[in-house]
Amino acid sequence: MQVIRHEGGDGPVTALQRLRNYDRDYGYVMNKKKEFVGGVVSQDNLIKVIEDDSLSSDDLSPAMLEGGVSPVQSTDSMQDILSEVSSKPYPIPVVDENNKYIGVISKKYIFENTEQD
Repeated sequence: MQVIRHEGGDGPVTALQRLRNYDRDYGYVMNKKKEFVGGVVSQDNLIKVIEDDSLSSDDLSPAMLEGGVSPVQSTDSMQDILSEVSSKPYPIPVVDENNKYIGVISKKYIFENTEQD
């Protein structure tokens, strides 16, 4: 998981470098208050934005995955989020009751933990 700041924070070049440094395909966008802003960026989308001279060099919005991303709540049960997590190619962001970013939950994590039951 890699967190990327929006609004006066990381631009596409910095975001791409962070993902590469941590060997991650996706980054989760939050504001200065560490609130998830509904965006997930991918390395592929960041590269497209960087290569497109018509786009702003410090705007992450064009690199965000289409359709936005709905986070799950930290209090949600695995059963409640199974459908959402299993339908996405990337881990789903987890937030608290104040929309503060906590981390992510992946298909791998859910399936490893349900197999143990």
